This record gives sequence, C-alpha cells and structure tokens, in this order.
Amino acid sequence: MTLTPQEFSAVSKQILEEVQKAQSILLHLHPSPDHDSIGSSLALYHVLIEMGKKVTIISGDSTPRTVFSYVPGFDCLTRNNYSEIDTSKYDLFLIVDSGSAGQISSKGEVVFPQTMKTVCVDHHASNTGFADINLIDSTSPAAAQVVYLMLKEWGVNINQETALCLMLGIYGDTGGFRYPLTSHVTFQAATELSKIAPHYTLLIANVEEHLRPQEIRLLSMGLGNIKSLCGGRLLVTGLSKVEMEAVGITADDAQMHRIPEIMRSTDGCEIAISLLETETGKVKVGLRSKIADVYDTSLVALELKGGGHRTSSGARVTGTITEAEEKVLSAVRKFYPEFE
Repeated sequence: MTLTPQEFSAVSKQILEEVQKAQSILLHLHPSPDHDSIGSSLALYHVLIEMGKKVTIISGDSTPRTVFSYVPGFDCLTRNNYSEIDTSKYDLFLIVDSGSAGQISSKGEVVFPQTMKTVCVDHHASNTGFADINLIDSTSPAAAQVVYLMLKEWGVNINQETALCLMLGIYGDTGGFRYPLTSHVTFQAATELSKIAPHYTLLIANVEEHLRPQEIRLLSMGLGNIKSLCGGRLLVTGLSKVEMEAVGITADDAQMHRIPEIMRSTDGCEIAISLLETETGKVKVGLRSKIADVYDTSLVALELKGGGHRTSSGARVTGTITEAEEKVLSAVRKFYPEFE
C-alpha cells in the first residue's frame, strides 16, 4: 500500500486524535520479536509515557532475547501474550510491525473487544488492513521508519530513548541499510535520529555482538546441514527439536537466528530456506531471496499462512522437518516452477 503524503498526514493525525482520547493503551511485540518489532514498539512506549498516558507493552508469544535488554524500556515489558491479558481494560491497541491479527499471537484466536479501538502501524505489503485505523506504508523498509514519520506528523519531541529505539528498528529491518526499499527518506530519518542519540552505535553493537555460545552452536549446526538443490540456486537446511535439545539449544535460542541470511550470501544462491522445529511438530520457516525483483518470498510465506517482505519472510508450519520441507518446497515451486 502506497500512501500519498497527504493521506499519510491525515491518517497520522487521526491516530493522534485516538491517542489523545485514550486513557489506557496497549502495545505488543510480535512472535519472535526482531529489532524492528522491539524498536518501533518501545519507541512508541516512550512517546506515550511522555504524553502522560497509561501504557502496557506485552512481550507476546516469545521471551525476547536477552541482547535486547540494552534497549531503553526493555525492562518495562509485561511478560504476557495476548490471550493472557484482560483486553477490556484497554481502550486503544496500537499494533506495530504486524501484517495480520495472527502476527499478534499464534497461541489462539485474536479477538478485539468492541470497547478497544485498534490502530495498525506497519510496512508489510501483505498487511490485510485488519485494524479500525491502518497506517500502512509498504514503501518503508521498516515499521520504525513509519513510526518516525508518524511522530513527525504529530509534532512530538523525540528524546534520546525514542531515537535509540527507532535507530535500532531501522538498522535491523534494512539489514544495516543494504536491503531494498532503503531510500533517501531512510537516511534522512537516520541522520536526525543520530543527532539526537549519537551513541546509537553502542546500542547496535551490544545487540549484534552478544551472541550466546548456544546461538553460535545453532549457526554451526544449521550451516552444517545445508542441502544444495537446483545446482546451488536453492539452499535448504533443517534442525529437529531433538537435534537442538541434544546440544542445549532451546526455542528461545532459535528465535532470531542468522542462518538464512548467511545461506543467502552464498555465491549462486537465489533462495535460502531454514527450518527449525521449535516445538514438537511445529516448524519455524525462514525464507530469503537475493534479488527482490525476481523472487518474492512473501508470496511463499503467505501461501504457508505467514508473511513478510520480498527478500525476507517467514511462516510456521506443522509436521516433522521432512514434512515441513516438502510443504515449503511445494509452495516455492507453485510460484517458481523453475525450482522443480
């Protein structure tokens, strides 16, 4: 969805009106939260607190990785998923970086009470526009960029904590400013945010360079299991729950692994697929493509009831690793039969 500047401004101000009316506001992290989910949501948390609002931010389905403890506001997260809270206590739910209600939680049906207004701020092209008010800019490489532009429309003060959170989100979802959709708007945002929080590099270094030994072990095992298909154009790797548990790797360790990104960097690779059985019979799928204009992984992810971007997306499928691989390859070949 592409919004004109006038449309973006109008929807941003409509959201501000709802915020100003609200007494109790809910924020969330999506399952397996990444830099953008945490950065954009915590940025809004800081702004809303400054506005004098009562705000609850839930960690969602997953326990956020400990490296995110360096992010300002991390200790304010409430360790609940959506089904564990009393939604009737909130009159506004700001849903950030989630393309569908299923991205709020996968642990049960997500139902919004009529007393709670819903607002979605997102950048996924696959977003279904499921909220009462939707600010979706699919030209933005990160939800944090959409939040930044919205805050500019609001005319609010962006303090150091907010700036750090937004920089983290933008850095993460642009792959360090190298993914498609990174534009002059992105660099303009980063320029202003870096002026407000010039020590942002310390936060990024702390998040990026504090992998635990078991996360390194996971990388080693995943890369060691790679299967090369179609002459190396398609790479697939998978690890079962039993394999991971045998060496002390938990589902939390597998939340935000870098396996598919490293696979994609292989010469000749066009699509990379990682499969991790985080729960018995439940497999987390990571999809990456090298050239956005040629292979759109979000189409494959949507076919698997997931979502994401052209070059980076994911889903969760049921079955063993072998069954999951068959499902994912079938979905890939539905759109790209050249991988038969």
